[in-house]
Amino acid sequence: MTCPTAVYFFYFDESGSRDPSTGTPDQPKDHLYVLLAVGMREYHSRHLALIVMDDTSKQLNRSVTLQHAQFQRRGNPNMQFPHIVEYPFFTRSELSNGVQLADLLAYNVYRAFKDECLDYKYFKLMLPNIYKRKEANALDGLKVWPDTSPLVALASKAWSSLSR
Repeated sequence: MTCPTAVYFFYFDESGSRDPSTGTPDQPKDHLYVLLAVGMREYHSRHLALIVMDDTSKQLNRSVTLQHAQFQRRGNPNMQFPHIVEYPFFTRSELSNGVQLADLLAYNVYRAFKDECLDYKYFKLMLPNIYKRKEANALDGLKVWPDTSPLVALASKAWSSLSR
């Protein structure tokens, strides 16, 4: 069963992510936010997007909001982000059905990648709904970061199993 809505996931493999200048672990949500913004620009440039995030901490919310404001004003070295409107909206998971649903879906991706098992029942049910362009040879809506993670191969395997 498929649904008419495309789903996007970014799996952040914390084991292989270090800031090269300091050697300290990178902040995953900062990178994931950039990947989401880039994905929206590349694949849905004719649409507007509003980012809704789980309200985790004032410090993280402020960091993401400031980063968003910088992107809105200056973009990053490669592009502008005018299609993402307003500032991110933060809400506690228990107050939003949409955020709860996102948590459930994200858990299924997390579980499949943590266990390195694409046969996880609920991941298999979701796989046909992960965004892919018709002409693409990858699941555009499933990004493993960093690119050096050994789990990138697992994401490619997910695409292969879907395209058979």
